[in-house]
Formats: sequence, C-alpha cells, structure tokens
Amino acid sequence: MAPTRLTDAEIAEKLGALEGWAIVDGKLHRTYEFTNFEAAFGFMSTVAPLCEAINHHPEWFNVYNRVTIDLTTHDVGGLSNTDFMLAGLFNQTVAMEAEAPAFAFKEAAPVYPVDDVEAAVEWYARVFGFELVHLHTPDDEPSSYALIGQRDVTLHLVLRGSLLTGLSGSFTHSGPIDAQLTVTGLDALYERVVAAGVELFQEPCEQPWGSRDFVLLDPYGNKVWLSEG
Repeated sequence: MAPTRLTDAEIAEKLGALEGWAIVDGKLHRTYEFTNFEAAFGFMSTVAPLCEAINHHPEWFNVYNRVTIDLTTHDVGGLSNTDFMLAGLFNQTVAMEAEAPAFAFKEAAPVYPVDDVEAAVEWYARVFGFELVHLHTPDDEPSSYALIGQRDVTLHLVLRGSLLTGLSGSFTHSGPIDAQLTVTGLDALYERVVAAGVELFQEPCEQPWGSRDFVLLDPYGNKVWLSEG
C-alpha cells in the first residue's frame, strides 16, 4: 500500500509517543549522540539495511560522535506512517546498544612456552603459515617473546622459564598461562573483576610492546591475561 500524507493532528499524536524527535522544517528530526565516532558509524551501519529493506532512506549527517537525522516521505510531500515507523526502529536500535555490556571479548590467543622462540617462529610459519608480527629480543640475549598471526588468529610464543619485561612479579613462562584474551573496555572489565573479589596477579599496566593489560588468577591457579583490544 502506498504511503499517505499524515494530517497535522495525526502527526501531533504520533510525535507524542516518539521519544526524542521533533518537527523541524516539516521533517521528523533528531540528533543522536554516541560515545565516539566508531559507535556513531556503527549505528548507521546497523540501521542502513533496515532502511533498504523498507525502501525508505533518511537524510542524515555524521560529525564525530553525533548523527543528525531528518525523515520525510517525498512521494506524499510530507510525513507518513513510514517516517514514524523508521524513527521508532532507530530509537529501538539505540536503546539496544545502550543496554549492551560495557566490555566485550574479541579474541582468545594461546600463550605457548617454547625452548627457542626464533626456531618456533620458523616452525609455525612453515607448518601453518603464521607471519611474524613482533619479536622481542633483549640486548645480547636470546629472543624471549614473539607474536605471530594468521588472518584473525594470533599466538604468543614465550621463552620457557623467562621473565617477560614489563610484567610485575615472578612471571615465568613454563606455565601456567592458559589464555590471553583481547577485550574492549578493559577498564570496565577490571572494575567488574575487582568488585567480584577476584585475585589479581598484575594490575593494569602498559607493556613495552604497546599493549595494555592485567592478569588475574582463576580458582585453580591458572593465570588469565587480559589485554585491551
């Protein structure tokens, strides 16, 4: 069914049930403000398929963390039910994203103790096609750490029994570090961990190779290494 133009009374009624929107220059208008540019662009990417599915496209403008939207139905020369339906979908999308947790895990990367880091890098390259991302070699000493990757998978190779510079305490790599987890919202996760009374092995700190992370112990003595991603 083709859309029809709403009357002023119908617009006023529907606008009263639609949070955050106003009529500006005859169009349905709202500006959303997000935490950063990535979140703003993510919102636009999420709702774009919805607009395409109903063949109704907003006039919108993005600057950093703000997305300004105008809705109108050109075929009827004003506002239609489709404009209000789409505005409601936009509000629902923003509400769902606001309810999402402050942190989200992105990747789990094994940490393997090895007896020769450079030889292990060559073996993983030969057998699995892993590429070297970073190699840490202290002055006049054997390489103690390597980060290798293949597409979305990364592995950490550490010299068995070594101390990784930058980590506090006697953090040797003969075991156990069961997993290194990359996570968004590291500080939010840290607050949750502290509130839960979990034993920390290392407080959040910046590492020489550019990451920021902290380490905790699970109930079985395993170390879980959490890095900002």
